[in-house]
Amino acid sequence: MITVSIIAILSGIVLQVLNPQALRAKTRDKQRIADLKRIQAGLELYFADNRVYPNPHSWADISGVAALSSYMNPVPQDPSGASSPYLYNSSDGSTYTIVSQVEITSSGNGVGCSSTDNYDPCYGVTNP
Repeated sequence: MITVSIIAILSGIVLQVLNPQALRAKTRDKQRIADLKRIQAGLELYFADNRVYPNPHSWADISGVAALSSYMNPVPQDPSGASSPYLYNSSDGSTYTIVSQVEITSSGNGVGCSSTDNYDPCYGVTNP
C-alpha cells in the first residue's frame, strides 16, 4: 500500500514537471511556423511565374487565396483545427505578410501582428 502511494505521488510530480499540455501546444506552434515557411515557398513560386504576389487588398485566410492552390497542394491547415489560422496580406503585390496565432507567448515574433485582429501572440513572416 505504501509502495503504491509513493508511486502515485511520484507520477503526479513527474506529470507536473513534464506538463504534457504545454508540450503539445509547443509542438503545434512549431508546426504553424513550418507551415508559414511552406506558404512562403508557395508564394515565391507564384512570384517567379507571375512577377507579382497574389493581391487580396486586405487580410485574408490563406486558404481563400485561390491563386496559391496550384502552388501548394494541399494548403496547410492549423494543427488544432482552427478555421482561419494563417492570414495573408499583400497591399501592392510587391510585398506580403503572413501571420498565425500561436499558443505559447515565447513562440511568437510579433511580425505583422499589429494589423490583425485578436492575433496576440503571433508569429509572422514577410518577404525580404
